[in-house]
Amino acid sequence: MNIVETAEEIDKLKEFIQAIQGNEHNSLSLIITYLIISLITLFINYLIQSNLNKKTNKYDKEKIKLERKLEHIENLYKLLTQIKNNAIISDSKEKEALIKKVNYWVSSHRIMLTKSLYNKTINILDYYTNIISNPSSRNTNSEEKLFSDFIEEYNKI
Repeated sequence: MNIVETAEEIDKLKEFIQAIQGNEHNSLSLIITYLIISLITLFINYLIQSNLNKKTNKYDKEKIKLERKLEHIENLYKLLTQIKNNAIISDSKEKEALIKKVNYWVSSHRIMLTKSLYNKTINILDYYTNIISNPSSRNTNSEEKLFSDFIEEYNKI
């Protein structure tokens, strides 16, 4: 080996080292770019997930409200059918007490009823209040119509 060959090899080695250093710089910039893209993706994913959670929570709250509302309406229907079934009772005080109980229940749970359901309920209560004062005014067709209107309104919810 002579000095010229050694010098050429040293030059090749220097070029190789510079190429490696250049690649390290490129590798470092690639790593930094990858980290930045990963952080941006992570941040976007976080925003999307938090938005989905808010929508899910809102949907769950609405579902719970609707379930509670339906439960209250079903309880009201049970009370109204109890009045209907007890309309045969001869004791008008007992009938009045039952109607007052339902009327009180309706007024205390008004927030759970739609306007039309509330009106239909009041119509049913008025009908049975009239029957107490005038038992001969009882009409099964009217009763069925009142209850079918109530059920129809319930099914719209």
